[in-house]
Amino acid sequence: MVLRIEIILKFIKRIAEEGYAVARCRGFEADDVIATLAATYGVWCLDVRIVGSDKDTAQCVNENVWMFVPAVGARPAEVRGPEEVRAKFGVAPADM
Repeated sequence: MVLRIEIILKFIKRIAEEGYAVARCRGFEADDVIATLAATYGVWCLDVRIVGSDKDTAQCVNENVWMFVPAVGARPAEVRGPEEVRAKFGVAPADM
């Protein structure tokens, strides 16, 4: 488990070095931090991308906030906007 976390932290460091925003908040659930940032930045940024694949992440999607779902095994990666979330889960992101 420790090795896996070290790999993830190195990946996050590289993302930050490439100029992408990275947030670290101790004492908070990751889903809550992601939702707060998406709601805040989604108001004035036209292209907010969230990496994740669960319903908690999907409820953050709107016209400015998109969800990138990484490839896993044979499942290809995909980008989900409001219509793709509705098609996947049967409801609009705001109604989740």
